[in-house]
Amino acid sequence: MIIPNIEALSMTELRYIAIKHGIDGADQLNQEDLIEALHDFYDEFGRGLPTMSALYSPSTQKRFLNSLVEESNDYQIGELPGVVDLPDMYSETSIHLLLKDPSWAHAYWSVCPSEMEKLTKNGKTVSFFLRVNQSENGDKVVDSFDISVDIEDTSWTVNLPKKGNTYFVSLHYTDSTGESGILCSSNRVKSCAGYYYRNPEALLENEDAFYLMFSSIVTKGGVLVDSSPMHELFDNLDAIRGNTL
Repeated sequence: MIIPNIEALSMTELRYIAIKHGIDGADQLNQEDLIEALHDFYDEFGRGLPTMSALYSPSTQKRFLNSLVEESNDYQIGELPGVVDLPDMYSETSIHLLLKDPSWAHAYWSVCPSEMEKLTKNGKTVSFFLRVNQSENGDKVVDSFDISVDIEDTSWTVNLPKKGNTYFVSLHYTDSTGESGILCSSNRVKSCAGYYYRNPEALLENEDAFYLMFSSIVTKGGVLVDSSPMHELFDNLDAIRGNTL
């Protein structure tokens, strides 16, 4: 099922969804009342609307989700007005990489039917994997790791282990005869490394900056927000303090 993030929808889309759900007077409600009515509907149905933390938590999601929709399992709202379904596959084998944040990127790809026919010729079976390539300067790859994907998969959320480096992904195959090869490579993206990530000692020298930085990632209950870049910054600070003791 697709549950919408209703705050991101237009009046036309809100009204369309409300009418599809059979909400009384949906065609007469204003935007605020439509949002409230849809909140009540999803709460009564047993599926709350997605929270912002659910939308931006790559450590708990295998697939990329945008701010408009969140996956669930119960009720189908149908097609939104003016939305056209994308084709299941394209006539070109290609892969693309989009930077999501300093720690994560979204890879999506398509393998054209003629390529698949060639790979599975004479009854061969084939499996795919992604290779995440990391380079520090220029085009030279300094590190890489592989991710196994299903043949039906067309996208994946990829972890970027080191900030400030450049990354690209390539789609590879291995068939039942032992033959392997590369199908396509993506564009390159650079993960940004902020000033304090590159200069953690500056936080130890500036008390105001230190408290400003850490106050934004701790909840009122004193719980540290699960943030990969900040945990790495903590590790860098601990290493600096350890060296100075």
